[in-house]
Amino acid sequence: MASIGLQKKKQREELLRQRLKQRNEETKRKLDDWFERFDTDHSGRFEHAELHALLTHLHPEFPPTTEIVNMLIEKATTIKMSNAVIKGSKDGQVPRDKLIATVKMYSDYSREQLKIDAIFDKYDTDRSGSLEESELLPLLLEFGQGIPADAADVAFIMEHCDMDNDKSISRDELLPLLGTWKQIAKERFQEIKISNEAASKETKKGLADLVLTQVTQIVKPSGANTGASTATAEPQQTAGMPGSSKADARGLKKANSAGSLKNMQSKGSTCSTTSISSKSSSSGICVLL
Repeated sequence: MASIGLQKKKQREELLRQRLKQRNEETKRKLDDWFERFDTDHSGRFEHAELHALLTHLHPEFPPTTEIVNMLIEKATTIKMSNAVIKGSKDGQVPRDKLIATVKMYSDYSREQLKIDAIFDKYDTDRSGSLEESELLPLLLEFGQGIPADAADVAFIMEHCDMDNDKSISRDELLPLLGTWKQIAKERFQEIKISNEAASKETKKGLADLVLTQVTQIVKPSGANTGASTATAEPQQTAGMPGSSKADARGLKKANSAGSLKNMQSKGSTCSTTSISSKSSSSGICVLL
């Protein structure tokens, strides 16, 4: 069985390697074709006019605006380091290794443009053509998948999605913003889920401990009382008869019973001696008048 499982795992890995190889080959063919047709100065990079021509060719029904091309070039030329981000320039050029991602970003944008425009118009309440910080918080609350948002989240989004640093979000910056916030909300949802599961386990443990404590408190006193009553039962039976035997105690009990019966008859009890001594089931019932 182990050898069969190992063989299947190797087959899956080989299939994944083949698919990755096919995608890489397809990407290379695409890039070669694009550079051959649209890199008119053969620089190995796409400047503004060349990128505009390529995107128009790929999306003739939705040609890019100058602002969109500027934004794409800025993002493609931005340098991100572990401790700093060097913002790109709209006058820069898109290198070969960034062209696929740049084209994909515009493809996503064009496909979602109608939806993006509706969202933008909904939250651009002052019709300024951009989303200020006060307009972003309601947007984050709606698209946070139930995750709460506050001023700190707005500041984070502005820092990472306001590409031109004008303290607002333009229409072409909204799609990257939504993608960024969706990822943040997903990670925060997982954190909340883990925290809630841990709290639930603690609550269940606390309830179990409480029940155990209450049961222990009930059982212990009950056992102590039982022991005490057992210990005191014997002295009460032989009180006033130090050193008497069990036979003497039984004789005293019979004498007391006979005296009680005589008193009952003299007081007009409805039970006769015969009925009391009877072995029938009714002999044990006696009503005093």
